[in-house]
Amino acid sequence: PARAAYHQGRINADRGDMRGALDSYTAAIRANPSYDQAYYSRGVTRYALGDADGAFDDYTTALRLKPDLAEAHLAHGLCFYRIDRDFAQALPELETAQRLLPNDTEAEITIAFIHRRRGEWRAARTGQEHALARDPLVPEYEHELHATACLLRDWPAAAAHADRALALAPQMEPLKGERALVGFWQNGDLSLMRKFFSEMT
Repeated sequence: PARAAYHQGRINADRGDMRGALDSYTAAIRANPSYDQAYYSRGVTRYALGDADGAFDDYTTALRLKPDLAEAHLAHGLCFYRIDRDFAQALPELETAQRLLPNDTEAEITIAFIHRRRGEWRAARTGQEHALARDPLVPEYEHELHATACLLRDWPAAAAHADRALALAPQMEPLKGERALVGFWQNGDLSLMRKFFSEMT
């Protein structure tokens, strides 16, 4: 509904607008209990308000009403991953979302994170590289590839990904320290570490 969309668009500005969106979606559901998109959108709003259980219930209802609702599969999978840490249940939901949303990288990158948490580092890197290739201006993707390269002890790749992430987002201060560590881990070079600490003082 238009009123809910108005409030949803202002979510970042005011928590009260999230409450307004929530009320509007709830009213839409009362008027039409089969309105799958309203359940999904109310779930997004509930999640933003910190009500993870309510959000999960809304995503579940949306999928019962419309089993191919791609965004609800993605949200369901993210709940399993971020809240329950249930990777076994997250994966099929994320894989379905990836199939239904071929131009969206969030499902693919989250699948890669699951691989990494399971110690499947090469599979993780492959998924992260695919996501980065389709969305090359996301510094977090470069940063995460840096972390995966470190786990694989691929120091040249780790340095290259960190450098590209910092070129895209120079304000990523923690990454500057991580980048300095790569030289030390690779060959005992302390020069970047000294430079990093000198710039902090």
